[in-house]
Amino acid sequence: METLREAWHFLERNPVALAAVVPFLAIVGGIFGNWISAKVQAGGGKAQANAAVEAARIAAAATRIAALRDERRIALAQFIQCTRELLKLSERLYRFDQAEAMKSAHDQLMLARSELELVAPQHLVDLAEQVMEASERLGELALTRGPAARARLALAEVDAGNVALSFDAGVKLEQLVRMRQDGSSQADQEAAQSEALTALQRVTHLTGQQISDLLIDTLLPPLVPLKEAAISSEAAACRALVDAVRVALGADTWTQSAEPVVSV
Repeated sequence: METLREAWHFLERNPVALAAVVPFLAIVGGIFGNWISAKVQAGGGKAQANAAVEAARIAAAATRIAALRDERRIALAQFIQCTRELLKLSERLYRFDQAEAMKSAHDQLMLARSELELVAPQHLVDLAEQVMEASERLGELALTRGPAARARLALAEVDAGNVALSFDAGVKLEQLVRMRQDGSSQADQEAAQSEALTALQRVTHLTGQQISDLLIDTLLPPLVPLKEAAISSEAAACRALVDAVRVALGADTWTQSAEPVVSV
């Protein structure tokens, strides 16, 4: 600092020297000012670049999240649709032989479940598994009891010449069912089964397989309570899944901007 003061005093006492130094100081000051300005601008440019990179990262993440939400919606909707298709076919099996269609529908449900496992949260996958199990129970019941149900329909579809024979066969069959449910003696059940078999064989439009299906069905528990329980179980499982999906999608929650709150 002392050296600078001496230099300044020297310049004050020597105007010629001061006049020579002033342009030099102006040049140095300009260079220093430009350097400072460049540093500030460089710092601002780097900040802008960092901000642009962060914005791009956020936009890419938001795009990925939106795509995943769409995949989840599609997978969940497809799974629910497949369960409803299986339910519809299960009911039709009691009237029509559609075992192949049933198998195809079950394969589609398995595929939909597998796709769901890849994209859905675990709690929704667990609920979907419960729906899957309930739907399979319904299908298995229909496959097991459907043939006898269809044979009963065939027994009821008679022409004028077979009315009495079909009616008698139906009565004998119901008697056998009641005896099995009441726990009658083995001898009485065998006698009733023999009578039912003879009566069914007189109905000429029934096939041997249909007669066999009808007699085997008398050994099984009543169909109606089993069917109602299976339908109720499937409906409850499906309702639980749909409710959970609606909560996850924010279907019943709206913000003030009327935009849905989506959390899936």
